[in-house]
Amino acid sequence: MALLPQFTRQAAAPPVSAQILVFGVIHIIDCAAVYLAGEYGEATALANRPKVAITVRILSCIGLGIEQTITT
Repeated sequence: MALLPQFTRQAAAPPVSAQILVFGVIHIIDCAAVYLAGEYGEATALANRPKVAITVRILSCIGLGIEQTITT
């Protein structure tokens, strides 16, 4: 969001705050679309591979545990 002010125009009809609000909403929609597509793709790919799904789950838990240990 810190990069958004460079895309605003002082002389434009809507005020700068409205322009940033619109950019923020577009960013939220884009993020939601990417995350939903990723989750759907992952669920589809791992549905037919239970061993890989278990491995991914274990590695995710290990990674989360390491991250929690480092940050505390």
